[in-house]
Amino acid sequence: MAKKSHVTPVKQLTQRQKSRWQKEHKRQRLIFLIGTAVIVLIVGVLGYGYFTSQLAPRWQTAIQVNNTKFNTQYYVNYLRAILGNRANDASAIGGITPTLVVEIQDIELIKQSARDFDISVSEEDVNQYIRDSLVKPDEKDKITETEIQDRTNKFISNLPFSLEFFKEVVSNDIFRTKFREKIESKVPTEAEQVKLSAIRLEDDVTATEVRTKLDSGGDFSALVKEYSKDENSKDKGGDIGWISRGVLPELDEAAFSLPVGNTSQPIATPGGYFIIMVTEKKASSPISDEALATLKSRAFTKWIDEARKNNKLENYLVDKTTGNVEPQKLSWIVNQLKS
Repeated sequence: MAKKSHVTPVKQLTQRQKSRWQKEHKRQRLIFLIGTAVIVLIVGVLGYGYFTSQLAPRWQTAIQVNNTKFNTQYYVNYLRAILGNRANDASAIGGITPTLVVEIQDIELIKQSARDFDISVSEEDVNQYIRDSLVKPDEKDKITETEIQDRTNKFISNLPFSLEFFKEVVSNDIFRTKFREKIESKVPTEAEQVKLSAIRLEDDVTATEVRTKLDSGGDFSALVKEYSKDENSKDKGGDIGWISRGVLPELDEAAFSLPVGNTSQPIATPGGYFIIMVTEKKASSPISDEALATLKSRAFTKWIDEARKNNKLENYLVDKTTGNVEPQKLSWIVNQLKS
């Protein structure tokens, strides 16, 4: 006869027990949900903090030229290219920032105007520039193509930023060179010139005194020897040679309007007060090499200055009140350069 199996009957919960169990289940579920929410919140706060302190500054606009914007990472890369081994020196970074921002802005102004001057930079220009920079002048006829390529590959592999960025820096340098040459080529090599003698004085009181003596018939050469602070021309009767318009811009108005033999009123300049006398004039004459170099440099500087006045430029790295890099941004930049 088969043994009878015994089944333990399921104990039925009372209504009171069932209610207590449901409440406990809800309480545990609520605790779980709250705990999960807290963890998510903490992770979110930490993630947001990391994003705002470490990642977000990378994409923030640091420099602007009209509608073109450069983020902070771009600026960091430029610092690496300029500073090299000093790229983690906070004082060096703080000191160079205003100048470097101006340089980046000036390059962008040039690039935005390049089309008007029929200037462009090709990939071939960039590659040739890199190649030339890696070959010393005395190696040009000795080095092989394979050696040049090996040098190029090694150089590229050691770059602290992308090759694309480096090529942009090179392209910028070529743009500046071509643009400067274009501006300088417009400077005439012949111009009206005057031959001047001058008395340089340190203050307006002395300048007025000398002018009074000239009005009373005083000898210009004698007054030069007695009063002039220009040691280069003092023993030559004040003769400073032939001057083209623009070489001494502070003196231009008087120098080119005075008749030969006449002397000017005292002229205030950053270098002191001048009383000048025109001794000769030429309607047109070749400009000396030294003077031409000065005029070319000033022509380029003048174009940059006018472009900066006539375009929208912003520097978001520097505190406009103090003129210094904002501490928080400087700290982020330094940390990025150390990494």
